[in-house]
Amino acid sequence: MNGSVSQKIKKIIISLLVFDSLLLAMILFPNKKSVKSEKRVLLNPAALSEVSFISFKANENNLSQDLLFEKKALGWFFNYRNDNSEFYFPADKKNLDSFLEKMAAVNEVTLKSKNIKSHYNYGIVNEDNETSFTVTLYDKNYEPFTSINFGNVNYLSKSIVFSVSDEANVYETVDVFSSYLTLDLSFWCDKKIIPDFLFNQKYSAVNESNEYYLRRGKIYTETIDIPSSYILSKKFDNGNSMTLELYKNTDSSYLVKPYFFAGSDLDNNKKEIFLKINYTYSISQMTANELSGEGFYE
Repeated sequence: MNGSVSQKIKKIIISLLVFDSLLLAMILFPNKKSVKSEKRVLLNPAALSEVSFISFKANENNLSQDLLFEKKALGWFFNYRNDNSEFYFPADKKNLDSFLEKMAAVNEVTLKSKNIKSHYNYGIVNEDNETSFTVTLYDKNYEPFTSINFGNVNYLSKSIVFSVSDEANVYETVDVFSSYLTLDLSFWCDKKIIPDFLFNQKYSAVNESNEYYLRRGKIYTETIDIPSSYILSKKFDNGNSMTLELYKNTDSSYLVKPYFFAGSDLDNNKKEIFLKINYTYSISQMTANELSGEGFYE
């Protein structure tokens, strides 16, 4: 009798140990097949060439900022406003094209949550329930193709979370986007002192076998309150020209204010773009000295 009871107790204990082991294994090694993942794009590739406006909007520290990029006949341009002035920049075509290509690329996406209340934990919204960083792509009529709210980046797994428009679902995908999620004007402005738009009237890039000096410094958005040191000008075979006003800083660097003038063969819409461009950047003393090698003259 006692032996029979003892055997039953042993079986019960063994059963409990097996159950606990299975439960622990499920916790430590979850079944990957239970994770809902799929292949998807953030922008329909068929719409890639039709994107005409790109909006970047960030909300941080009770401050909302945005950049709006627009594709014109001479390429991509964007504006920026502060308390003092309004600026209009030629955009960096490489950075924009690369970002759009990544938006249209196929990536594996994993569903992380279906609860809209989880958006704050995933960094998609801030404490005021405002989206942290939203990218919206529009067609020429300003109708949106897609609107993506980006959240936290996991640098260990090299992943980023996002939601689509105002949907509740939170997804995770490989992080190929975070380096572009910036409102840094220097990052988005054309890096060349002689910008692409002076030549690429059909969106073709400038022949990069030619040597063009790059502006190594930052975009400058304050009011210039010092007299110009000297002025350089350059004319191009296609009839376009440019003038650089250089202002020497106390640290030997220079602020550069460029002006662009359209050739007579351009239509009025393109000429208006030349007149609208307004920005200032800094360059080193060495770059300022070498500009004459690019055919600039005083």
